[in-house]
Amino acid sequence: MVLILIWKLISLFVGSEIILPSPESAFRALFRLIMEEGFLKTVLFTLKRGVTGFLLSAAAALIIGIAAGENRFVFILLKPLLTVIKTVPVLSIVLLAIIWLTTENVPVFVCFLVVFPIISGNVIEGIKNIDPHLLEMADIYRVSKIKIIFQIYIPSLIPYLLAGLSTAAGVTWKAVIAAEVISMPRSAIGTGMQFAQIQLNTADLFAWTIVAIIISSVSESILLMLQYFLPWRRQS
Repeated sequence: MVLILIWKLISLFVGSEIILPSPESAFRALFRLIMEEGFLKTVLFTLKRGVTGFLLSAAAALIIGIAAGENRFVFILLKPLLTVIKTVPVLSIVLLAIIWLTTENVPVFVCFLVVFPIISGNVIEGIKNIDPHLLEMADIYRVSKIKIIFQIYIPSLIPYLLAGLSTAAGVTWKAVIAAEVISMPRSAIGTGMQFAQIQLNTADLFAWTIVAIIISSVSESILLMLQYFLPWRRQS
């Protein structure tokens, strides 16, 4: 409420709906967008791109992160790649992806690359922080590999993995929607933002931004709640 009040006061001071629409204008635009026939399809297509890129990146980051955490040679090979991906501007990745891929796949590819270093870095950190004494004891008592994985590796890795996934969830929608704004695929929140900007319809631009914020907040909340349903979490 405080932020909305500040927004209202600033919009009154600016006095221009094109530069900064009032909260009521933005929410009216949001309600109008929700009532439009293609709104749900637009949101679902953006969700599909984001979830696809996120899951593919998380799976790859988990496998490669565990390998890099366990094997120093793999880590040395992977580290320069992670550094490059983290330092390359997202805009450069989007522009290259537009050349290489179809507009529908650009947001998925961009999401994959942006999320990968976040999750893999946390996985590597989690593997490296496993108590070596526990592994030594497991080796001495000849504990099976399955038990080592489920009773040592996973409980140690879960906090780092959840932290990485939670951070990556917020970044996912920034990357996906930014890629959509530039590549402009059909049925996309980013495409809606681009059209609103071209038409100088700032209220619609704010409305789409609110939708993006809601999606990001919900996805992060789901990942945060997920930890309470994990058996390793309840045992701690």
